[in-house]
Amino acid sequence: MGVRGITADFDRWRQAVQLTEEQEQLVLGSTLGNMSIFRRMISSTGAPSEVAVIEAAHVFANKDYVDWKYSFFTDLVGTPPSCRMVKQLVPSQPDFQSPMMCSFRTFGLPALRPLFDLCYSNNGKRKITPEWMEAIWHPIALAAWYMDSGTPLRKHEAGRTDRFVINITVPRSDINGAYIVQDYLLWDGMGIDAMCVSREAGAPGNIKSSQGHHSLRIIKKDEVTHFIETIKKYVVKIPSMRWKIEPFL
Repeated sequence: MGVRGITADFDRWRQAVQLTEEQEQLVLGSTLGNMSIFRRMISSTGAPSEVAVIEAAHVFANKDYVDWKYSFFTDLVGTPPSCRMVKQLVPSQPDFQSPMMCSFRTFGLPALRPLFDLCYSNNGKRKITPEWMEAIWHPIALAAWYMDSGTPLRKHEAGRTDRFVINITVPRSDINGAYIVQDYLLWDGMGIDAMCVSREAGAPGNIKSSQGHHSLRIIKKDEVTHFIETIKKYVVKIPSMRWKIEPFL
């Protein structure tokens, strides 16, 4: 038995863990949404070391989405997803009002530290940077970001049939963070021209936001189709998330 109950075998395993491409990309995309990464100091059979832990948490109505995320990290999690009572509801989503949240956390792993350093580069606070956006290249990252933070938005056009466009929020940050996602992830990464919107006081032009959140909107029909086709194979597997793509199918 090692320090504080940690066995030498477990410590060797933890030090040797390497993330798969899908695991890494899922974390990078979902951290733009609801996933969190925490830095932790752990005891080991050698000297204490600093690692990182990821947590995925969603309302009970989206438990199948939590289970889907968990399926990629099963070997890195000690306890399967669990649901618990919480005080905070989700007032912005009446259909999902529930005092239950479902979540899981991984073990503290050295392999997760580079992702923490990349996504939480503002003295341990999440900060959107070009380096983070340039590291995203896999469609699973876009799918997780959209499922975490995106919605179909009905667009009214005079003299035309209403159609749906894509609206995706980015984490609370200064407006530059939204522009970085717009330029590096959507435009450079996918060739998609997104509109950046915010209601922030003093924000330029057509930027609109709510409570510090900024949104990106994909409006052009061919670009909406391109985005949905890129993420569709992941979203259709999760019943509670299908409503987010059904208007486009």
